[in-house]
Amino acid sequence: MTDHTSYIARVVRTFSYKYHLTKQDAEDMTQELAMHLFELADDPRMDDDRFLKSVIANSARDFLRAYCVKSNREEPLSDEEVSTNTDDTDLLLEQLLSQLTPAQRMVTEIFYGLKSKKSVRVRTISEITGYSRGEVTQLLRSGLEKLRNSGSKRSR
Repeated sequence: MTDHTSYIARVVRTFSYKYHLTKQDAEDMTQELAMHLFELADDPRMDDDRFLKSVIANSARDFLRAYCVKSNREEPLSDEEVSTNTDDTDLLLEQLLSQLTPAQRMVTEIFYGLKSKKSVRVRTISEITGYSRGEVTQLLRSGLEKLRNSGSKRSR
């Protein structure tokens, strides 16, 4: 199940960005997805990647439909709106990361495990890249700030 935490995080980030979920709603969604996976932990189908991703996608759809009802949205989300197509997610992620400098992007990808599916500590990134720990931390902070600012500009 640990291998799929990055997939859950990508789904939640994508929906949070796309549907302007509050931080609390995003946390609730993450918890609900994790609880659903925990409930199915003994199911032998959980070893199949496709099954796991479909469970995550369906749970996300259910959460977003309930979110629409809770937020008094007139129409529930259609399956097309809630699609967790990994190509869409990858495209969105690529668009966001393209706003970063090459150094910010490299450090962010390594730290969050965006390519390797395994996150790495600042100390290890420092050893890999030759940047000091302070520089790695500053690159992460400035990159995240740049992404936050671009997200707030888009939602206006």
